[in-house]
Amino acid sequence: MKPIAVGTLYEICGKYGIAYWQWIVAQTSEQAQSLEEIPQHAKDLGVPTWFVSMNELRREEPDVQAKEAVLESSSCRKSTTVELACDFSGYLED
Repeated sequence: MKPIAVGTLYEICGKYGIAYWQWIVAQTSEQAQSLEEIPQHAKDLGVPTWFVSMNELRREEPDVQAKEAVLESSSCRKSTTVELACDFSGYLED
């Protein structure tokens, strides 16, 4: 099977109503500083973003390891990896 490009991934998700999520995760203080710059760039593009609290991270995705920060956008929908894999397996079978 050949890899699926990210743009194609979003198209497939939209076409078949497959939910997906994307968090940007910082593991070091340097990464967290870089992450701090993204919201202004996103705002300039009309994309709302916000930082996810560590409490929310542990509640929503306890297996995700983020030592410093997590950034999310309302233009993304959340799903678990298992749900996404199941949805894609159905797509690939079609």
